Amino acid sequence: LLIPEIKSVDVVLDSELLTILNLACTEFINKTDALPTSTTFNLVTNLVEYPISTYVTTFGKIRKEGMWIYNASTTKWVQIDPTTTNYLNENFPAWLNAAAGFPLQYTLEGDIITLHPKASSTYAGTAYLKLYYFKRSVDMSASGHYPFSGSTTQYPHLADYDEVLIDYVKYKM
Repeated sequence: LLIPEIKSVDVVLDSELLTILNLACTEFINKTDALPTSTTFNLVTNLVEYPISTYVTTFGKIRKEGMWIYNASTTKWVQIDPTTTNYLNENFPAWLNAAAGFPLQYTLEGDIITLHPKASSTYAGTAYLKLYYFKRSVDMSASGHYPFSGSTTQYPHLADYDEVLIDYVKYKM
């Protein structure tokens, strides 16, 4: 049992139930990819690493559409190739010291998105990076909050799954 004292009805606090319910929401979203979205953020001159926790605060995991960059020269969006730091180290040993230009590759490892090469002033701009991702569930903290959004906003496409969340809480107890 998650809460061994559950044999006594008045032992479980509302805050404990809310914690378990929020865990149910997190697990549901992680397993179903139910909150696909995208966002844009600034492409900064000479910046190699972009902390996801700063630039994409609702990030859960990346979608197959990946990352795109706006090319101001051609006025077109271009998909950037995903790669790994290990690949960059093996195939572009001096990649960290490479001259700024038009980013062609990105890595997403832990909390960091890394661009290669870093953007030159020709290509940097406001909202020039677009990331497709699945949002994570936001914890509820008040009685008027809905599951998944953690606010007074209800996601209509997830409303039918409220019973699944209640079953999760019952199971954990």
